Amino acid sequence: MCTIYNVGEDLVFPIYDETSSSISATYVEDFQELTEGTGKFTTVKLQNYIVGCLAKVSKSLMNRTDFDLVSYVVNKVAQAISDFLEKELITGTTKIKGLASNKNTVTTATAAKLSTDDIIDLMMSVPEVYQGNACFIMHKDTLKALRKLKNADGDYILQKDATQGFGWTLFGKKVHTTESMQQVATGNKAIHYGDMSGLYVKLAQNVELQMLTEKYATQHAVGACAYIECDAAIVETQKIVTLVVK
Repeated sequence: MCTIYNVGEDLVFPIYDETSSSISATYVEDFQELTEGTGKFTTVKLQNYIVGCLAKVSKSLMNRTDFDLVSYVVNKVAQAISDFLEKELITGTTKIKGLASNKNTVTTATAAKLSTDDIIDLMMSVPEVYQGNACFIMHKDTLKALRKLKNADGDYILQKDATQGFGWTLFGKKVHTTESMQQVATGNKAIHYGDMSGLYVKLAQNVELQMLTEKYATQHAVGACAYIECDAAIVETQKIVTLVVK
């Protein structure tokens, strides 16, 4: 759902600060001077951070089994890279700045508790133009808490959507769950909502896998090594809002 750029060099994106803008249109008469408005731009820079993973496999173990152990280990290394990227895109705040770095937030009305009003406040914080592709991202335990919420008529507000492969929707928007998200607890960023294309990802290369046959030859083993160069940050800040638990 992110916006992905497959480029090697650094990327610098200008961001217009809507809060500092005094640029607006108004009615004017003939020969009337316009009053100038001013705006402020900041920048977000995406660089190349190297992510790597290495696994070692015993040749003796490979020789004692008919199972394709090398392919299994290669897949596990690739999965480790994938899991790392998903976690960083959600929780990263140091090098890769994921959704957890979002400064566009809404705080719950009650400490350590979610309510339907909080969800409505969260959704309405995203401009209407970006609502079409908006979705929720949360921990499965947060989803469990939301599933227990009911409206004034006693009906559960969260319903299964048969058109989405029996996935979950909340107020008509798709819900994605991941263990990388924080749970409902004081101070936690429990739910991200919006159009996730506002999160830009730069991939200098796809995952590069190599088999190391000589490095571990004296250990009677082979290695599987994987690298990827990437970076990410929220560039279109108005597209994504985060719910912070009071």
